[in-house]
This record gives sequence, C-alpha cells and structure tokens, in this order.
Amino acid sequence: FKNSVHNAASGLLSIATVNTAFSTAIAGGARSFETTLLEAWAWLEDEGGAAVVAVADDRAPEPLDAVDDHEALSIGVALSAEGSGPRLENLRIVAEVSRHAAMSEAMRANCASPGLELAEAILSRREGPVALSPIGGPQMVADLVLGA
Repeated sequence: FKNSVHNAASGLLSIATVNTAFSTAIAGGARSFETTLLEAWAWLEDEGGAAVVAVADDRAPEPLDAVDDHEALSIGVALSAEGSGPRLENLRIVAEVSRHAAMSEAMRANCASPGLELAEAILSRREGPVALSPIGGPQMVADLVLGA
C-alpha cells in the first residue's frame, strides 16, 4: 500500500537523497508530461534555480490492459532558469502541431511520450515548435531555441 499513492516515488527519492527541497507529484493522466513541465516552468520563473521533471508510466497489468494498452516509458528533463543550453520559449496553445518523433501507437499512448518529441528535437538540433501534449485536443506548444 505504501507505494500506491501518486507521490510515493518523489517522497521516497527525497528521503533516500536527504533532499528537503520542494518536490511535487502530479497525476495529470494523459497530459501528465505537459502539466508537470508547466508546473516546473512556472516554479523556475518564480523561484529561479533548477528543477528535474520526471514522468513515468508502466504498462497496465491484466485485465486493465484491455482498456489502457500502452508501452512502459519514463523520461526525465533537467531544467534551469539560467544557462546557455537549449530553452523553451513562447508557450502557447494551438489546435494542431506537427509530430516528428517516430513511435508506435502503444508508445504514443503513454503519458510520458510528449517528452520524446522534446528529446528528439533537442538531439536532432531542430529549432522551432515542439508539441508538449499528447495527440488529441488542444496542444501545448513551445518553441525550442538551441543554445551555444
């Protein structure tokens, strides 16, 4: 039972690393990556410093996989209010956005999959709009600007 609540992982990590700094856990369903990134972005804008965004979702066990069939995926992103590395600017909501990361439908159904869009853009050094939302509905987009 102790690991069944959504904030168990961040709490256990804080205990293991003796980290008394702010941490939060967000249960945003299919939009977990974008909501977590948005909270970190707002935190850094207000407080400065650095933050880690980590989003993960495992495969649903039987019989739940019949209604929620997605691949396991986790992704972490280190963010900083300062620095010369890649940055995201011009956060906005749009109706549609191009997707570039190649992945199966089962992988794309994972709530962490928008993080692969961001990783693909950074690794391929592709500046411009990056989808930070899952497919379907309004899309949170930001412009990736590569640093030095």
